[in-house]
Amino acid sequence: MTQTTNFDFKALPEQQQVAFYGTVFAMAAADDELVSEELTLIFETLDLDGLSPEAQRQVRAYTLDPPALDDCLGQIKDGSPMLRYGIMVYLMDVALADDVVVDEE
Repeated sequence: MTQTTNFDFKALPEQQQVAFYGTVFAMAAADDELVSEELTLIFETLDLDGLSPEAQRQVRAYTLDPPALDDCLGQIKDGSPMLRYGIMVYLMDVALADDVVVDEE
C-alpha cells in the first residue's frame, strides 16, 4: 500500500473490501487496458485472506472483467472520511503506475 495512507482496508466489512478491490481494478482498466505496472501495484497489496470463497472468486474475476468504477464507489460512498481518502490515494497510485494518465482515469 502507498506510504501516504495507513488505512487498514482489511478491517472493512467483506462487501466493502470487495468494492475496494473492484475500484482498483476498475481504475486500472479505465483506459481499456490493464498494464503490467498497474497490475503489479494491485497484486502487491491484494490480500484475499479472510474473505469468503465467493468474495475471493469475485475479486479474482475482476482481473478479467473489471467492474464499473461508479458501481464500486456506490458501495463505499457512506464510508468514513479516512476510507474515502485512502481509496482516493490508492486510485491515484494506480492511475499513475504506468506514468500515463488519460481522461478516463
